[in-house]
Amino acid sequence: MRAFAAILLALTVVGARATEPATPYDVKQAPWPCWRGPYFNGSAPDQGIELIDDLGLAKLLWTSDVPIPAAHPGSGGVKGYWACGYSSPIVAQGRVYVAYWTPPGRTTYAFTEEDKKPEYRFTRRNPANRDDLTADDVLHCFDAKTGKTLFRTVLAGKGLMRPGSKQGCHMTPCWWDGKVYFSGSAERHYCLDATTGELVWEAETAISKVQDEKKKQGRLDKSPNYAAPVVIDGVVAIPTGTNHGSSLIGYDAAKGTVLWEVGKLGGVNSVSTPWSHEGKGYFICKGELIEAKTGKVPWDAAASMPKGGRIPDYSTWPASGNHVVLIRMMSPAGGGVTVTSPVCFKISPSECKPAWTGQASVATGRGLASYEAPIIYHDRVYVVGKGSGGSLRCYDLESGKLLGSMPVGRTLNRFNDVGSSNVAVDGRLLCPQMMSVAMVTADPKGLRLLGEAPVGLANSTSIAYADGLLYFRTESNTDARVVCYDLRAGGK
Repeated sequence: MRAFAAILLALTVVGARATEPATPYDVKQAPWPCWRGPYFNGSAPDQGIELIDDLGLAKLLWTSDVPIPAAHPGSGGVKGYWACGYSSPIVAQGRVYVAYWTPPGRTTYAFTEEDKKPEYRFTRRNPANRDDLTADDVLHCFDAKTGKTLFRTVLAGKGLMRPGSKQGCHMTPCWWDGKVYFSGSAERHYCLDATTGELVWEAETAISKVQDEKKKQGRLDKSPNYAAPVVIDGVVAIPTGTNHGSSLIGYDAAKGTVLWEVGKLGGVNSVSTPWSHEGKGYFICKGELIEAKTGKVPWDAAASMPKGGRIPDYSTWPASGNHVVLIRMMSPAGGGVTVTSPVCFKISPSECKPAWTGQASVATGRGLASYEAPIIYHDRVYVVGKGSGGSLRCYDLESGKLLGSMPVGRTLNRFNDVGSSNVAVDGRLLCPQMMSVAMVTADPKGLRLLGEAPVGLANSTSIAYADGLLYFRTESNTDARVVCYDLRAGGK
């Protein structure tokens, strides 16, 4: 087993169990309804399940009956050719959902000789100039107990070919009230019946119209889109945009009617967090609080940011109660380094004030990946700081007191793409890393590795958890699938 202990943290609940934060999702029906789980903070309700003490003992329950496209070029195929979106799986009503795009009419995912022509290969100098950039958007549904396909809805001709590593799109779906929502590869937004896969509504956006025009001209879009829908108060919020700025669109979740659009939210990687206060729903996106029903913006956290910091475009805002946490970035004079640190704000519908700031880490390379998205679990905040002096740290959510830390190793400093996310479940932290998953458990003052599984985790994707079972995408140089592992002690 490789030395992964220095890159991971786990959770052991000490003392009385904290009150679970509010969630707009029915966690009994949908234990993992969207990216980062039902609270959108990397955690899920404890289910009282005793989990294994060594991830190496996890039992593979099933591999999906059919392959799916690779998430990343170079995995599940030949490096430099089309890869079909970084959708992480979600779990609801005994089903597993993933979304992706595929070349038009494609039902199998082996690369053809046509795909392998030099003019179709993506490089920085040759962005795969196909004559026809039309693609199909797909929602694929598997049985959560068996891995068998229940339906595969193809939205023919609605998507956009995005070959190569610079053309990624998130596409992770969201389940709410018997429907599944996702943003397609050309930034059309879809709502499908979660049981039948039938299209309920679709919405054009200003960006999707631009993408359609680009397709006609044979122009390749180079802007990644990491939109991940979330829902609260019957409103689904979906980011849309390009590298030059994005907006958040609020739709009536049942009808698809546009209720509002909040623009100039920064980068395409900004995703929103549903938050509730006294029965009223809000979204937090790129530091702005947005009323779910009206789209009004009561406050912007940028005005309250501690001096010298800024909000990264890719930021997520995990929230619990009246606290929200983000990673602050700073670029000191002289350049070449990026300093990051967690910042906790105390929030209400009318104001946002800094509560505490954690220790800083310095990243000399990929500054955008210098911190994992924070996790909030049982009134504690868990972060992984990369770079020089980086460490894995645990803070008290209310006070900001450092409860425990450990140095991080070279692997975590070297890699973890935006889109992956550690999660906290049933007293464990499950950590997707480069082509592997690891698990640890300990209280903040005594960290202990519980094994790593080199399972070929799909690059840039996250994991899902429900009832002691772990779901994720796996891929190799020849195949890509959805898999399910049993983490329950004794396998039951």
